[in-house]
Amino acid sequence: MSAQALFADTERFRLYLDGGVIPAAAWTPLQEAQRILDEANAILRQAQEEVEQIRAQAKFEGLVEGRERGLRDCARALEALVVARAAATVELRRRASEIAIAVVKHIAPAIGAERLVASLVAEAMQKLVFEPHLLVRVHPDVAEQARAEVAALGAAAAPDTEIIGDPELDRFDCIIESAGGMVRAGFNEQLEQARLILAAAEKNGGRHERSDA
Repeated sequence: MSAQALFADTERFRLYLDGGVIPAAAWTPLQEAQRILDEANAILRQAQEEVEQIRAQAKFEGLVEGRERGLRDCARALEALVVARAAATVELRRRASEIAIAVVKHIAPAIGAERLVASLVAEAMQKLVFEPHLLVRVHPDVAEQARAEVAALGAAAAPDTEIIGDPELDRFDCIIESAGGMVRAGFNEQLEQARLILAAAEKNGGRHERSDA
């Protein structure tokens, strides 16, 4: 009779005998062989458990690494979105300012130089009420309307003012001379001042947005 230790399946070793009757003298060697097989099976089970642990750890580390990589990608995407949003906001503000100025310039002729310049003259008179005397030069076509606007303010609201027509000026021009000097207060100058104010507001708004971000 002979005995063989075979790897019976994927989990354990087994001892196979080629005879049906086991002599008494063979029991001790067979028991020793079985003990060795049991130890081999124990080692095999331990190795399989370690393999499973390694696989589980690798899977966990892969998930953690994938999650961290995903979070990093999301953070970069959000940062890019914030930068793009800030740039788009600045561009929209700049375009809005340009459009506003362009619209005002476009509708100015429809309103009429007489009304616009006359209103500008009247507003300037109210700001310069403490000047002893003012000389206002405008285009001849708007001089009469400007005189009417200033007269409507009354003597208490406007200084002593002389308005003359100057054919060399544009219809939207207005030049005010006083003891303190000369001021250009025409429509185009007012538009330029408005443009500068809008540009400053746009710059300050962009600075605030960057600090908030």
